[in-house]
Amino acid sequence: MHNPEKIILMAKLAIYDKNTGKEDRKDSDFFRQDYIYSSNMKTRFYAFFGCIILSVFYFLHMAAFQDVDIFSIDYQSEAIGLIIFFAIVLVAYTVIGTILYTARYVQLQKRMAHYFELLDKLDDLAEQEK
Repeated sequence: MHNPEKIILMAKLAIYDKNTGKEDRKDSDFFRQDYIYSSNMKTRFYAFFGCIILSVFYFLHMAAFQDVDIFSIDYQSEAIGLIIFFAIVLVAYTVIGTILYTARYVQLQKRMAHYFELLDKLDDLAEQEK
């Protein structure tokens, strides 16, 4: 005998596994703070790398289009400006990332809780059939 409710539950579980299940299970191994920290570290790395690229383009722009002699640049004031720019960008990305990754982790936990509810229902149906 086929139980339609059991088939529906199994289909929902299969859809979840196909769409986000593998990634959710991998990410749910982290505690919330660890998940946020590791995700933010990746974001900070890419933001820092982007700042370096922008800095290179800034100096190239100064040398190529503003006819500034690279030997006459006040590197100390430029370095202070770049450090401030890097700090602002990294702080902004950290704050935004913390908010974003906290929300993602909450959603991940909700999906995992729903997944385990479906598994419990499936187990209950299997017990009832015995």
